[in-house]
Formats: sequence, C-alpha cells, structure tokens
Amino acid sequence: MKHDWTADLLTYWDRLRGTRAAPDRRDISPRALGGKLPNIFILRSDTEISGATEQPETADIPQAKQWQFRLAGTRLCTIYGRELRNTRFLSLWHDDVRSWLAEQLHLSGLDYRPLRLEHTGQTLNEKNCHFETLLLPLHEADGSLAWIGSMVALDQPLWLGSEPLISNRMGLSDNNTALPVQDDNLNAVKGMKSVLQVLLDRHHELLPNAENMPIAKTASAGTALFLMKASELTVSV
Repeated sequence: MKHDWTADLLTYWDRLRGTRAAPDRRDISPRALGGKLPNIFILRSDTEISGATEQPETADIPQAKQWQFRLAGTRLCTIYGRELRNTRFLSLWHDDVRSWLAEQLHLSGLDYRPLRLEHTGQTLNEKNCHFETLLLPLHEADGSLAWIGSMVALDQPLWLGSEPLISNRMGLSDNNTALPVQDDNLNAVKGMKSVLQVLLDRHHELLPNAENMPIAKTASAGTALFLMKASELTVSV
C-alpha cells in the first residue's frame, strides 16, 4: 500500500470480518472512519439500486457487471466535479479499461477478494493526478454484494478540486502523460514476484483449503491491480 489511509481501511475491514469472508455493510461505522470519509465510497450492484442514472458510455457492459455509487465522499465528488451518488463506477474510467475492470470486479466479487488499483486521473486540459484505490467486498442484509472503497490521491497538485477529472487510466503516468491500457501491458503481468505481504497469514488462517494462486506484479511501471485470495495475492489484468 502506498498511502496510509489505504492500509488503514484494509486493516479496518479485516478486523470487522473476523472469521467471515467479508463483513456486513451494517458493521461499517462512519465514526471509525473519521477523517477518511471524504475519500470513502460504497458501491452496490446496478440491479439493486432504484433511480440509477443511465450512462450511455457503459451501455455495452452487461448489467450484471455494473456497479453504482450508493454513497460517495465529498472529496471525491469535488475532484470529479459532480455528484457521484447513483452514477456508475465505471463511468469514471477511460473506455479502454471499462470492460476489463468490470470483469475484474465481477470475478473478485465471486470469492470476496479485495482489489487494489493504481491509476492516473486526467482533466479535460490533460492535467494528471495519481491515485490509489482499494475496493473491499461487503455482505448486504439481503445476501447481495456491496463494496466499500477509498480513492486517495498519491500526489496533491494545487489544481486538484478546481479542475474536474474526466477519466482514469490504469497505471501511474510520467511526464504528465496518462498511460493507455495496451494489450502488451496487460499481458506483461506474468510470473513476477510481488513484495506485498499484507494479510497473507490472515487469509491462510481463514481459508486454509483455498486453491493455490500465483503471485505476480506488473512489469509496467506503476500499473497494478492486486486480487487477494486465501493465503496469496495475485495481480490480474
């Protein structure tokens, strides 16, 4: 984890779940999250929210893989220049990555694997800011799946909050140029060892019989999405 708030949210989520695969959404205490709330969001399935805003840019993605903002912190709404509640999470992302990210959310939600993303947000004037995003699964009272997440800027440019971000691309950019998601970058995530060891013992204790999965890290500078399952962590792209 690159930001303390990201690590704190993961620790909080792990403590809440105890021996369960994921905690219940009703377990979440706003007071416990304190000053992190402006960067916190909660997602629910597109099919679970009434009054959801239709967004043509994600129309080609199956509804089963859509996620809506049920709640979004004030800081997030400010940096995107709009109210995010009842809008689609995938609408924040460049069209090159939407289908891929939808698939990762869908697959990781099947067995309650947390996701960590590093990405670059870009304004209309092509200004960039780097972010770390963590998404953690939650149980709803009706048995459906939700996510609690945080999106935290890794750098704090003076313009952030005054010029809205219009999209995100995977990876951290250099020289003020956002990185496109290329097939070569996605296929590069094979066989390289990750140094991230968060919750390895914890997952082994909770899910000792889970199937083995390789540990990998992207070879592309800064591009990463960690899927944590059982006693190991995997990067998937």
